[in-house]
Amino acid sequence: MDLNTLGVFKLLNKKMDWLNQRHEVLAQNVANVDTPNYKSSDLTPFTFKSALGEAHRLAPVLTNPGHQLPPGYTDEVGEAKKDKTPYETKPDGNSVVVEDQMLKMSQSGQDYTMITNLYKKNLSLLKLAIRSGGS
Repeated sequence: MDLNTLGVFKLLNKKMDWLNQRHEVLAQNVANVDTPNYKSSDLTPFTFKSALGEAHRLAPVLTNPGHQLPPGYTDEVGEAKKDKTPYETKPDGNSVVVEDQMLKMSQSGQDYTMITNLYKKNLSLLKLAIRSGGS
């Protein structure tokens, strides 16, 4: 049985993918803390409302390499965007604040732990329902 066909597990996997991508973006920000004119970036926020909206639309199937996806359709979980109003910029134009990036990374780690625990709980509930035979 593929758990990704169940709605709850599909949403949890999307959130985990988003958190992984966010961690990569934040790590790139920290790696470029001394790069002149580097602007820090972050992903667009993940909301379950938008994820639920995407779950109900039909996904196109590309049967020919010449086919194109419809306008606005994307398989990406999040999109990296530059911070428009950094509250601190160094004289060399770099807008990365290490403390801010570490705070965001810590929050992402806590969110990942929470999502992992939710995944485990839902899996154990599913196993319990299968063992008890639905009675």
